[in-house]
Amino acid sequence: MVLIISSLNDALEDGHSIGDLWNRVSYQLINDIKIHYNTIQYWAVEDEDLEDCFAITPSIRVIAKAISENKMQ
Repeated sequence: MVLIISSLNDALEDGHSIGDLWNRVSYQLINDIKIHYNTIQYWAVEDEDLEDCFAITPSIRVIAKAISENKMQ
């Protein structure tokens, strides 16, 4: 999963759209959260401004936010 996310990040940096791929990847991240939790936290870069983060960080942060909201319920 780390390699997949890294590849998607590279694609974003090169100006490509990852819409359909991202839908499938994000489903897997959420579906197997116990396996991918640390990966999500790494790519979310929670303590940094978006200008200092990965290209895929905004998309990963959406997942991280959804996960944290589910934990509070």
